Amino acid sequence: REMSRRDNYIGYDYARNMFATLPRDSVLVMQKDVQLFLFWAQQHAAQKRSDVAIVARGLSGSDWYQSMRQRAGVRAFIGPLRNDADWNVFASRNADRAVFTGWDQDVPVSPAYAQKAAGLARRVLAKNPPEDLSKLQKIPPSDILKDFYVYRGRYRYGDSGDFFTSDLIDDYSKAHFARGVEASHH
Repeated sequence: REMSRRDNYIGYDYARNMFATLPRDSVLVMQKDVQLFLFWAQQHAAQKRSDVAIVARGLSGSDWYQSMRQRAGVRAFIGPLRNDADWNVFASRNADRAVFTGWDQDVPVSPAYAQKAAGLARRVLAKNPPEDLSKLQKIPPSDILKDFYVYRGRYRYGDSGDFFTSDLIDDYSKAHFARGVEASHH
């Protein structure tokens, strides 16, 4: 009974909340399996947000993965994401789309691109964006974590009983921390 996840909606709500954060035709880079599988399940099984290009960071440098995603119709540039130079190329080559990454990974700090907290995601912006920015929708409001997201269940890291749920709770914690840091600068 303790291991039943029948009433655990944290994963479902995590994917739903993240998708609610992302503007149409976004690119979302994720690292960990728990998060990736949630988004892939929503896209492929539930037919939700097929406009979002989900990129698995750990696989993104593999030729076979790039070919597979291209055959699947993903319109985003996909390449390796090992260091700040790779991220700069990725942000620049996808500058016509809103590029986001989750809190499940570290994106190197670089003067070549900017990062902006956006709820459960971070926006990665090329420093020299294309002239026509009308296609890129604005970053979600800073209070999205509090006022817009759905929270069902206990969001206590030590109470989760499995690493799947605690991984997601950790991402929410990082998002709230980033929001706090942002608020302290105003």
